[in-house]
Amino acid sequence: MMFAIGSKIWPGLSKLIEECGEVVQVCGKLLGTGGAQTHFDGSDLRERLTEELADVLAAAAFVIERNGLDAVAIEKRVAEKRQRFEDWHAGTAPHTVDDLDISVRLANILQAEGCVTIKDAEVLLCKADVWKKHSQKSERELRAVLTEWKR
Repeated sequence: MMFAIGSKIWPGLSKLIEECGEVVQVCGKLLGTGGAQTHFDGSDLRERLTEELADVLAAAAFVIERNGLDAVAIEKRVAEKRQRFEDWHAGTAPHTVDDLDISVRLANILQAEGCVTIKDAEVLLCKADVWKKHSQKSERELRAVLTEWKR
């Protein structure tokens, strides 16, 4: 079987995909419970997330090693990305003028529509990359995009 552990072609890739999917599933359950640690089925989502993240790390390490990927380059990228995440979390990430303009335009539309909830803020954050491609649209077009996102 190609891409599986034991394969000669990208060994472990299918396992990495599987494990990533399991992390996504647990994250979806956390979102679905509003962040509650206990799922309606009685399982501990923090524990499940811990286990699934460990499985992803193990699968990633296997793929890196078995496929001869540049571990030093990966570690460098991890450190850079982690710092970016910390900066975003702290609210100290650098923004370009375009990013600020797009954010201000969206914030103004959200306010005009009476949408100032946490859910709407999540829309802004989760769709930031998608939002950039819409930055040149008219206000009417931007409102249509926002309406689609809120569905």
